[in-house]
Amino acid sequence: MTHGIKLGTAVWKEGTAERRALVGQLPSDPSRVADLNRVERVRLAKLGEELRQLHLMEHPALNKLITGYPINGSDVLGKPRWEQAGAASVGKIWINDTQYFDKVPLVAWNFYIGGYQPAQKWLKDRKGRTLGYDDVVHYQRITRVLKETGEVMREVDEKLEIF
Repeated sequence: MTHGIKLGTAVWKEGTAERRALVGQLPSDPSRVADLNRVERVRLAKLGEELRQLHLMEHPALNKLITGYPINGSDVLGKPRWEQAGAASVGKIWINDTQYFDKVPLVAWNFYIGGYQPAQKWLKDRKGRTLGYDDVVHYQRITRVLKETGEVMREVDEKLEIF
């Protein structure tokens, strides 16, 4: 069961100061994990497994894309930018003057892992290239992974409020 919890801590280290402080306590005081009841430990282990599946891009949720790529064009990647569209938490990521990824969650665009923002870095690393179909689908899956990771992290934080 600890396996799932350790998987989660790799993500927690990159979060808030409180989360980092909690992670710092886990290895030195493993009895704190034992304070969780069995149901809570099992749920945390399941969340850790969910994070593993998301980060390896094996999670079943990734079979359903939440973003669109509605405009045909050159598919040449310029300077990417996020623009709010409709709800404050959803927008468009423009890849050039005419094409964009639609319905991209702001949390995915701004999500940090370490010192990087993967949704932004992936596009910036490909500036000037032409995106193929597989690239477009892969990027849509990346944004889904980042959105789902944020949701799992919130759930883990709620479970650990008992500390």
